[in-house]
Amino acid sequence: MRSVAVLWIALFLVTSGAGATDLPEFPFVCTSGKAELKVMPDKATISFDLSFFDEESTKAMEALEGQAGQIVRLMSEFGITTENASASGVYKEELRKQIGEWQEGEIIGYRFEQHFTFRLQGLETYQKIAQRLAKTDNVVNLHVAFAVTDRAEKEQELVQMAIVNARENAARIARGAGARLGTVHALSDVDLRDMSWYFLDTARSTGGATASRAPTERGMGGAAMDVSTMIEEISKPAPITLQASIRVLYRILPGDPSR
Repeated sequence: MRSVAVLWIALFLVTSGAGATDLPEFPFVCTSGKAELKVMPDKATISFDLSFFDEESTKAMEALEGQAGQIVRLMSEFGITTENASASGVYKEELRKQIGEWQEGEIIGYRFEQHFTFRLQGLETYQKIAQRLAKTDNVVNLHVAFAVTDRAEKEQELVQMAIVNARENAARIARGAGARLGTVHALSDVDLRDMSWYFLDTARSTGGATASRAPTERGMGGAAMDVSTMIEEISKPAPITLQASIRVLYRILPGDPSR
């Protein structure tokens, strides 16, 4: 074994197909690379539940069916096709009077719920739909998840950037040991992740930096905004952060690190 060996043990890569593989028998360095992109979303999935309670099952079911009709009309108004919408079966739950901490008494009524999902291929109508649903009685658990259409291309770009970053890190370690970087021995990619943002959850989606939403930056001359306008501003889609991570094991060779 050559005299020069550098090991970054905290990031040692276990190669695929082996749960406890021995260390390579040649000098090596194992490092990681990371990359990040911020991209604006161009599609969204809106999900919500219709929920009704009544002492009688028939009345609760009729109310649910009536409200579901309003949801269908909303779909027609905003051009949401049946291919971009789905609905679950109706869920029924009986509710009983609570007697003490553990005991339940007679039935006091029934809750009927149905889950709906809208998939928006474009965000032109997103705010209007989300705000309409938020103002609709018996709509609960409203959630919006943003996404990017060309995610696969963005992920490939990120992987390439992460590999470049890993090589830079490995070369820096090798130079510190007076060695030079050799060929790649093993690679392991980490799943790319994106962040979903909740409806009106600006602090999460912008990292708490709400200054970018300031009125003066949108040509309003610093004028005071009413509540509805402010809500509309801060509920606009924020950039999605896509990340990639790669772990690479390189051979290292003795010699001039500048080569």
